[in-house]
Amino acid sequence: MKDETGEAIDDLRNIAQLGYDEDEDQEELEMSLEEIIEYVRVAALLCHDTFARQQPTAPEVRKPTLH
Repeated sequence: MKDETGEAIDDLRNIAQLGYDEDEDQEELEMSLEEIIEYVRVAALLCHDTFARQQPTAPEVRKPTLH
């Protein structure tokens, strides 16, 4: 999968492996967390839209209408 959804999944994999140093600036960490939360939200919506699309079904067979 090499489209936007594939990239989002790769990014989510990388986000899952993130860590932080407790010596880092707390305000910067909070801002980074907010950005990550927003990105994960958008990525989840993108994945949902991609994978929840209704699969095409076989065309409906209709009997001829008698008049």
